Amino acid sequence: LLWENLTGREHLMFYGRLKKLKGAKLAQAIEQSLKSVRLFDGGVPDKLVQKYSGGMKRRLSVAISLIGDPKVVYMDEPSSGLDPASRKDLWKAVKSAKQDRAIILTTHSMEEAEVLCDRIGIIADGTLQCIGNSREVQLTYANKLITSLHMISDDNAATQSAFSS
Repeated sequence: LLWENLTGREHLMFYGRLKKLKGAKLAQAIEQSLKSVRLFDGGVPDKLVQKYSGGMKRRLSVAISLIGDPKVVYMDEPSSGLDPASRKDLWKAVKSAKQDRAIILTTHSMEEAEVLCDRIGIIADGTLQCIGNSREVQLTYANKLITSLHMISDDNAATQSAFSS
């Protein structure tokens, strides 16, 4: 949860205090969190969040989830809606945060799951369909995927030509 009228630093201060951090430990945790998501330089920590880009807001949310060095972190669709460059930046931050903690995340992106996760589970219709590493999941679940392509064209010859070449 981000408030537009607070700075990135103020957000981390608020959430750090919720996690019982105080004084020098809080200041150190804020600095470390901002650096881990590359929001520390250029006066960014002291800008109002309303001035942040979408990618910066996502990275701040990741920093908030990591402040206080939790051993378990939950992330819901951490990079949804981001442009490719911002997504890669966010993924770097999440990957570096994996040391000595469990990160449980939800995503609709198999690419994101492959990049960030050591183990992947697929849930469909409320039921766990498979679980394993990326390769195991692809071997187990990929054969269950059906792709259907429907083309509407008055020119059947052009359609056939497109699929034969």
